[in-house]
This record gives sequence, C-alpha cells and structure tokens, in this order.
Amino acid sequence: MNLIKTVFVIGLAISVVLWIILSFEFSLFLLLVFAIFIIFWIVDSARKKIRHEIFMSTGYGLFIISFFFSVGEISVPRGISFLGFLLLLVAFTVFILSAVTLRVKGKPPSGWEDTTEFIDIGIYEVVRHPIYLAAMVAAVGAILVNFSLSAIALNSVAISLFVMTSIAEDEFNLEKFGDPYRDYLERVARLNFLRRRN
Repeated sequence: MNLIKTVFVIGLAISVVLWIILSFEFSLFLLLVFAIFIIFWIVDSARKKIRHEIFMSTGYGLFIISFFFSVGEISVPRGISFLGFLLLLVAFTVFILSAVTLRVKGKPPSGWEDTTEFIDIGIYEVVRHPIYLAAMVAAVGAILVNFSLSAIALNSVAISLFVMTSIAEDEFNLEKFGDPYRDYLERVARLNFLRRRN
C-alpha cells in the first residue's frame, strides 16, 4: 500500500472517530474525508513532481468543496437544477468510459491512470483528455445544481485547473510516449470533441 493510500486510511479512521465523538453533521464528515484525501493527493503529487496531478487534485478538491459550501445563493428555475444533474450524469458516464479504457487498454502496473501503453482508441479517438473534459462538464453541472456565488467561483477555478491539467499532461505524455503521442496531438483535439485538431 503506497503512502497516499495509507494516509487516506488513517485520515478516514480519524474522521470517523471525530464524527462520532464530536457529533459532526454527516456532510461535514464527508467534507473532512474528501479534504484529507485531496490534501494528501496534492502532497503526494508535489513530492513526485507530477504537475498535472497537482492541478487535477486541486481542481477536484474545489469541485467537491462547492457541494458543501453555499454562499450567495441565486434563485433559478427548477429546470436549471435538472440540467445540472443531467450534466453530472453525462460527466460520470464519460469518466467511467475513460477510466475503463485506461485500465483495460493502458495496462497500468498499479491504479488505473499510470498507463504503460499509449491509448488512442474508443473515447480517446474523439478527445485526448476525456476525463478532464468530464470534470469540466461536472463542474458546470455543479454550478447549475448549487447555483450560488461560491459554486460559480470554486468551479470556475476548478475548470481552469482542469484545462491546465490537460496542457501539463500533454507535456508529460510527450516525454513518456514520444513520436506516437506527437502524431496523436496532431490528429485529436485536447478537449474540444467537435473539432478533430487543436
């Protein structure tokens, strides 16, 4: 078990104890668990000097926090929230498709994202970074579900971080896979699935 998993399990245990002893609200408990996980993910990524993971973990952290803090709520029609949930469902579906492709075709030695094989099939034929595109769609969905100034601010920063993640990961993958990835850059758009080239 690597360091981040060990620390997460310890953090989860501490969170459960605090939740029971201090009678936290369940939402606060969940926030604490997510916060511990995200913080150690950021620290582990910084320790490994993996820039795209630092951006990604920070973006996911802001996205998750946006569900727990609502400042400056704005009244919107009910249909807007429904559209937000629909976007979250679409994002989750794209994320699952991407993660399965990474796991099955990428042959990672551990986890699901540390691929050893270059992937340009399935959803990766349409967009280079479907996971980050899904994260951006989910962030927009989170804004529509919890329409508030805090949700707009947090998720706008998260979207910017996901774009930065995709740029940094292109650099990482160029070093890792070389010319095949350079050709892939020319063929498939980074995030805009409506366009074939960047």
